[in-house]
Amino acid sequence: MPKPIGLAGSGACTPSGETRSMAIRKHPPTRPRLAMPGPANPGGVCPGEGRTGGSDCGTAGARNAFTGAATVTLRDASENGRPTDGRASPKLNLPLRGLREGSSRSDGIQRQRVKNAGSHGLALVLYTLLAVLFTWPVAGLLRSGIAGQPGDNLQFVWLIDWYKRALFELGRSPLFDPWLNFPEGWSLSSIELPHTMIGFALPLVPILGAVGAYNFTSIASFLASALVPYAYVKRWTGSNAAALIAGTSFGFTPFRQSHFLIGHLNLLGTFWPALYILSLIDICIGRGRSLKGAGLLCASLVATALTSQYYLYMSLILSAPIVAAFWMSGNLRGGDGHRARTILAVGLGAAIPLVVIAIWPYLELRRTGTIGARSREYVRGYSASPTDYVLPATTSMVWGPWVSSHFDRFQWVEGTLYLGAAGAGLAAVSLLRRRRLADHGPKLVLACVALGATAFVLSLGTDLQWMSTPVLVPVPEFAHTWLPGPQAHVPLPGRLLFEYLPLYSSMRVPMRFGLFVILAVSLLAGLGAGHILARLRRPGQRLALGAFLVALVVMDFIPKAAPMFEVRPRAVDAWLRDQPGNGAVAQFPFDLSEDQYQVYYTSVHRKPFLGGFFNAFPPTQYQSIRPVMTGFPDSASVALLKELRIEYVIVSESGYSEFAAVEAEILHLGLCPAVALEGEHVYKWCSD
Repeated sequence: MPKPIGLAGSGACTPSGETRSMAIRKHPPTRPRLAMPGPANPGGVCPGEGRTGGSDCGTAGARNAFTGAATVTLRDASENGRPTDGRASPKLNLPLRGLREGSSRSDGIQRQRVKNAGSHGLALVLYTLLAVLFTWPVAGLLRSGIAGQPGDNLQFVWLIDWYKRALFELGRSPLFDPWLNFPEGWSLSSIELPHTMIGFALPLVPILGAVGAYNFTSIASFLASALVPYAYVKRWTGSNAAALIAGTSFGFTPFRQSHFLIGHLNLLGTFWPALYILSLIDICIGRGRSLKGAGLLCASLVATALTSQYYLYMSLILSAPIVAAFWMSGNLRGGDGHRARTILAVGLGAAIPLVVIAIWPYLELRRTGTIGARSREYVRGYSASPTDYVLPATTSMVWGPWVSSHFDRFQWVEGTLYLGAAGAGLAAVSLLRRRRLADHGPKLVLACVALGATAFVLSLGTDLQWMSTPVLVPVPEFAHTWLPGPQAHVPLPGRLLFEYLPLYSSMRVPMRFGLFVILAVSLLAGLGAGHILARLRRPGQRLALGAFLVALVVMDFIPKAAPMFEVRPRAVDAWLRDQPGNGAVAQFPFDLSEDQYQVYYTSVHRKPFLGGFFNAFPPTQYQSIRPVMTGFPDSASVALLKELRIEYVIVSESGYSEFAAVEAEILHLGLCPAVALEGEHVYKWCSD
């Protein structure tokens, strides 16, 4: 019996691991004829057929386009290329098929790249237009106005200017300012320093000024925050419309609008924690199991640490339920999960030392007691109620007037956690149809539920509230020994973390966990939309429904035009700027020394200042001098001004009901008038 013909590299493996040969043995009496181009057969002519090798003869002389090796076409030997029984001969024309498939595959990849570029361009244009629309009219007053009311926004404008001055003019670290809280100085680590956001703004300062750079960075944060979930949902579902819905739901959430209006530049960096959470999920489902995935995980976590300590701490806490969800689903267990576990270990292992360096100044202040723990009563005032997630924003163009007239929303800034009707509805679809979702859909739903549910519970704080009012339950008599009083608060899991988890009690606003609830719902909305759209066969139907769903999200979230205020320095600040030397400045009434406007004014006159916007953690010197300075003008406060080497004393006429009597006392204590501009009176020491 003739031996079978073996094809090298056929790759067929037996259960025992041995390679089997491909055999063609239809008619044992006949043997295949081989025609190879060479000296004996230079044209590769098939014997008895008169055709050149390379098309369809026994052994073609063509070479594989990808490997360069000669390829073989096998045919049973018979007259005229047919077996003796008249049946058609089986052929394995590997080289031509490979060339055709390779070319087709290359064309398909190229078409897909063009299609993806078009969809990404559409997302970029749409999100840019929405960013301008949702922040209007800031784009029209980019260099001179700021949205909202004067507050933290002025502090961040000052920070942008201070970073530029410290890094490029003074050549020193911006983490300590010797000109505020003069002469002791002030460690800026006691406040959240959004290094990444300020880094984005710095190149724009020479062109737009500090105000314009702040505004541009704030607007761009809407675009960036929308693009992150868009990219991942597009990767997971392949649906452009589903990705646009997820990006719109997260990037333009009312949570971001409220913090934009109050000027929280640090909390507008929501794209960093979103990128960290999504890269973590991507690795766990097997899409990001490479060193690139580890690098993205590391970079996004470090960037989060350099943007907001709230977002960093919350992201680390919420990593646990995500990893636990994938562990239970089997993605991280056993041999199949080895690669994912390795990538996670590499990414997080590289990030931890960098994160520690980023937050080290804050840890030092915590260790020395400069930044202390909060009380449960204080934290309770900044804890979410379940109703915060269903009440639309008071700034909403559609729902705002109705909400404002029916509900007390005094905590509207932190308490604006509205999920959106359209997004919540689509998220419900993904939950109900999770077993029918394609690819990794069920596991993605599980991870989003773990993320959202944990963040929701922690956002409620240490005790349950309803409509921002603590829920109290009667205490039975047998429990009075450990629960004194007739009523008690309803404890939540956050109380355990508050009592026992390091640094947790330093967080002032548990409501900010709500950002991650919004992220989870946005992802679920994208998965739900992808499931619905996949059931439509016609592209036109998918396009129309996708556009309709995006429009629903936009109309649900779109805010009223933002109120604006003009950022304008005082005439007295311009006068101070023109004075020689670096004489220190004090402002009275002394309560104004902690006002954000006063901090902004220092970026104009460039003189040391006795005060600063210290928020909840005023430095030691300021705490010691404040009781004395509130008595100005008197002998004790004036003597302390001399001791602190204050050269310019500014007194705001509008701060005193009987200014003439106040000025007489100031003159009596040895201060002489220098200039009076727009109701601001400047005094210097008469001996000078």
